[in-house]
Amino acid sequence: VGLMAQQVTETLNKEKSDLVATGLEVSEAPYLGEMIMDEQGMIQRLRLEYLLSDAQQAYLLPASES
Repeated sequence: VGLMAQQVTETLNKEKSDLVATGLEVSEAPYLGEMIMDEQGMIQRLRLEYLLSDAQQAYLLPASES
């Protein structure tokens, strides 16, 4: 599975408590989730359940993430 994104330079692991709800839902992009603010700016979480099928999630993700 590949994912292309503009201006992505690394991946992060953050605590759920670090996430802030945006208050916006974009019907064309339901995979866009909460945001994190850090020293580099805003970071938006990707909601994998909207990017991967159930079969892909079962194969690729640990049970706790799917």
